[in-house]
Amino acid sequence: MKKSLTKFINKNFNEEKSLKIIKYYEKEMNKMMIKEKLSLTNTQYKTAVKSILPVIAIYKALQLYESAEESMKYTEEYFYDEAKPFKLFIEGITFTNIGTACLKKIFNIFIKADTWDSNVYQYDKEHFNFDITRCLYHDLCKKYDCSELTPSFCEGDYFVFGNMRTLQFTRNQTLGQGGEKCDFHFAKK
Repeated sequence: MKKSLTKFINKNFNEEKSLKIIKYYEKEMNKMMIKEKLSLTNTQYKTAVKSILPVIAIYKALQLYESAEESMKYTEEYFYDEAKPFKLFIEGITFTNIGTACLKKIFNIFIKADTWDSNVYQYDKEHFNFDITRCLYHDLCKKYDCSELTPSFCEGDYFVFGNMRTLQFTRNQTLGQGGEKCDFHFAKK
């Protein structure tokens, strides 16, 4: 279990409830990891274990002790806390045009991973636009009966990419919010 998760749980709940939440989280996390190790590729599994399954597991654990609304609130708070270092990295690298060019190249490689099906349809000095038509975040939330959690991951893109100095991020739809695809539009400011 991540130290940051233990710290987050202990900060928000009394000792007795914290221990129960952590115990259930660990049980759910282990169960999902075993199940997904058998069904996902190595790349998908690493992404799932690092970024998706912990959020699903904490959400499910919180639902045992909190209302649906409170469970979602705490889960989103934890998710955004975990995303802060990546957000700061993105903001830092896009401080210059050279950093932005590097980010675009890295992103172009990253989106070709098998964690999603993507189509880059514009990649030039002014724009970087692509669509995702299958997303591991969406698929796993659906698989574990917590599709209501998927839009939080989608909104996380705005959290991470919404304050870049040299690029403007916009989108019209996501799979997690009922769209046919997740569209990513990055335009030079």
